Amino acid sequence: EYRIMYLAVVIGLENFSTGLATSAFVAMMSLFCDRRFSGTQYALLSSLSVMPRTLFSSASGHLVLMLGWASYFAVCTLAGLFALFLVIKMEKQLSPKAY
Repeated sequence: EYRIMYLAVVIGLENFSTGLATSAFVAMMSLFCDRRFSGTQYALLSSLSVMPRTLFSSASGHLVLMLGWASYFAVCTLAGLFALFLVIKMEKQLSPKAY
């Protein structure tokens, strides 16, 4: 019984954090778009942003078999931390003050 409650809490937190990340990503992509061509540029950027997820998700099952679940999640965490490092490093270049 308690495990189902924990599962529900984890799913709720995951959905909430995914919504926050998606909002931030849409705001960042909007910064990259020129107002004159915003529709086309936004469509291209959003299509390109989905491509790695589509390509790498097919290989994730093989990685789990090779590494095991714990190592797979550790690798995914490191990849996420690297992405956060890049965002922090590029913060000045992405700030709205530059536009």
